[in-house]
Amino acid sequence: MAAMSSGQAGYYLGLAREDYYLKGGEPPGQWYGRGSQLLGLCGEVQNEELYNLFDGLSPDGADSLIQRQRHEGKAQHRPGWDLTFSAPKSVSVLWSQASPENRLLIQCAHREAVEAALDYLQEASVLTRRGKEGKRLDKTNAVVALFEHSTSRALDPQLHTHALLMNIGVRDDGTTGTLSSLSLFQSKMAAGALHRVHVSGLLEKIGNETEQQRSSCEVSGPSRSLIDTFSKRRKQVEAALQVKGLDSPEAAAVAAIETRDIKDAVSRSELFDGWLLDGSADGWARPEADKLFGIFEPKREKAIELATATLLATEQITQSQAHFTPRDFIRIMAEKAQSTGLLARDVVEGGCEFLTKSDAIVRLGRHHGEDRFTTLEMLELEGSLLDCATKLSADHSHVISADALVAAFTQTDNLSEEQLKAVWHVTNSTGAMAVVSGMAGTGKTRMLGAAREVWEAGGFKVIGAAISAMAGEQLTQGANIESGTIARLLIDIENGRSPLDPQTILVIDEAGMVATPELERLARSSQRAGAKLVLIGDERQLQPIGPGAPFMELGMRFGHAELQNIQRQSEAWARRAVKDIADGHASEALEEFIVRGLVKVYDTRDDAMRALVREWRADGKPLSETLLLAGTRSEVQNLNALAQDERKQAGELGAESIRVDDVTYFVDDRVLFTQNHRAMGVLNGDRGWVKASSEDGRRMTVRLDTGEQVGFDTDAMRDFALGYASTTHKAQGSTSTS
Repeated sequence: MAAMSSGQAGYYLGLAREDYYLKGGEPPGQWYGRGSQLLGLCGEVQNEELYNLFDGLSPDGADSLIQRQRHEGKAQHRPGWDLTFSAPKSVSVLWSQASPENRLLIQCAHREAVEAALDYLQEASVLTRRGKEGKRLDKTNAVVALFEHSTSRALDPQLHTHALLMNIGVRDDGTTGTLSSLSLFQSKMAAGALHRVHVSGLLEKIGNETEQQRSSCEVSGPSRSLIDTFSKRRKQVEAALQVKGLDSPEAAAVAAIETRDIKDAVSRSELFDGWLLDGSADGWARPEADKLFGIFEPKREKAIELATATLLATEQITQSQAHFTPRDFIRIMAEKAQSTGLLARDVVEGGCEFLTKSDAIVRLGRHHGEDRFTTLEMLELEGSLLDCATKLSADHSHVISADALVAAFTQTDNLSEEQLKAVWHVTNSTGAMAVVSGMAGTGKTRMLGAAREVWEAGGFKVIGAAISAMAGEQLTQGANIESGTIARLLIDIENGRSPLDPQTILVIDEAGMVATPELERLARSSQRAGAKLVLIGDERQLQPIGPGAPFMELGMRFGHAELQNIQRQSEAWARRAVKDIADGHASEALEEFIVRGLVKVYDTRDDAMRALVREWRADGKPLSETLLLAGTRSEVQNLNALAQDERKQAGELGAESIRVDDVTYFVDDRVLFTQNHRAMGVLNGDRGWVKASSEDGRRMTVRLDTGEQVGFDTDAMRDFALGYASTTHKAQGSTSTS
């Protein structure tokens, strides 16, 4: 899905020709959608009609159909969005080799699948703004121009359709307005999955066997080598990525734009002749292709396939979110239903009926204009967590007396007033559960160190746990609370090695990142053992990777102390900016950073990454004190490769190297361990330097930042990566990062 510019209408119209099969180009566009019908548009797309709609005008150009936005004094209009639906690669290869009759069957299946996906978008996401300041979203009718194309820019067979969704919605009463782009972007993945499931279902109906490939499908039979031959465009993009040392989907999208050539207007007659020659040379051409039609007789029961798809979707959806929309469920269900014989309408109707009638689903009502659901299992889990929290809060066996606290405070002179109040809260004012919320840099660790001293003086033992080993190590070092990972603690509890008892204070650091299932198990274990559970975190920072974010809810229900005075930033403007970001006023905070030259914006993600690495190199600080941060693992991989290349070009890396899992590590490279290996003395998140590698490339020696040296066999232990960069989630709790 890509936003269109005003000049793009000419591109699609320029390729469209009535005599495309013999003279070149692509078929003329066709109008689709109820909005098109209401505007009197049907059949073949005419040039003047499309140009006028791109400008926000009526098909004849006489009237304006939208209210234009003004930017820097000029009236502007976004023409719409190009929704590109591509047949799976193996389907395009089969199409390129099949007889004309069988080709038409594939084209019809693809076209019907595109229309099915658009029908879903029409029903779920084609909305227009109305009312004061456009705050109300109403359903409207889509205006779509469909352009079927046959090739990639490298002239490989690639059957795909550009569905040009005009930024003009036509309401049933005849009035018009622009569309909400957000709702469209939110539904694009579901629409893509429905297109693919519909293609696979229709191919099976004409006797082609298909097989699921992750969240997509491929037709069974086409030669693997011929598919590779017809992947020249992909190879162009991969070559461009290799030159840049990048491999993320975002980088691939940029590379696809940078490397594309003007599409040649070769006739389909010539294309098919050439493709058949390629197939004959490969040994897989028309005879082999036509044999695949009509040979597959699926023996499927629609009810069973629907039940399986809904079960799989239910199991997966709450692995990452506690509640969901119908759109979320339909997307995952369609991904699970690939190559099951189900069609798009089966998935949509079956999914909606399941959400409405299933006893496993709980309907939560509407939120921000959308229906929300959760599973009965997730609701019971949240109920159990709240029940445990209620019982913990009623247990006051861990309270430190006011006299003991006052005596302790007289010996303390390095805590602020709000830190003292937080210590009082967790040790005296709460039962066996306490919550402290504090922004980054407000001194939560120092406060915990003081609370630990109070608890230990009262005869309690204090242990800690965090999402990552690195965050646990920070708690150990900063507050002198012996800490590990939550995962290890839960394993010990399940295996009968629980360290919890009535004399235990269990501190969970970075608790805002703990998902509902893990926090429920911690609360239940604490309640059963008679221990006290103390949750420390910031609900405004990174959210849990798993489902639910219960930290804030527990604080609101059972009370919490709050740390707001930022101590890490010494300058007033920086403290104010941190608070602005935490409170959702990002523009004000960013303005402060921009004024001081601390934020830089580049045209592309690739440019920004390269500039980031250049500034990191020019910073001059020891590499052990700096860290590049990014939002995704693929971005981290790209930054690591760029950083390594910078150091290699500067002559900072040794000639000796070792290659593990397609990554080359040089002597003096920075590395990060990604799992705990306590026998080696290595924790998940530890960093160090490659110091040596064996000649056979099977053994590596690393000097950790702690000064310790570890050696290991890379065939047996591969839990490491280049360590110049990290995701923000991975770095959470590492307060020494820059």
